[in-house]
Amino acid sequence: MSKGTYKLIDGVESPQQFQVVLTRNGGAFYTSTTLTPGEVYELEGDERFLRSLYAARVHKPYSDSLKETLDQKGIAYELNRCQSCGGRITKLSYPVVEVTLDDET
Repeated sequence: MSKGTYKLIDGVESPQQFQVVLTRNGGAFYTSTTLTPGEVYELEGDERFLRSLYAARVHKPYSDSLKETLDQKGIAYELNRCQSCGGRITKLSYPVVEVTLDDET
């Protein structure tokens, strides 16, 4: 069971809502959660929830200023071009949650 904390990455200035998976009665329960900038949350040891936190990503329209901000903060991102429109629309995709696991020694 993983213990630790999670929070929005630095630089996010508005609450973010995204889909997560929880374990309920032995099965997967899909819901959404909203995280507030600057708040640190405790992990409860749910491995499905932890995986969904790692998978949480933001997809924003490409802009030079956003790319520069991500570069300055050292946030890894991907450039995604829309395949259905022939690549005219480009989005930046990056992780929105920072997870810190406690050392289990």
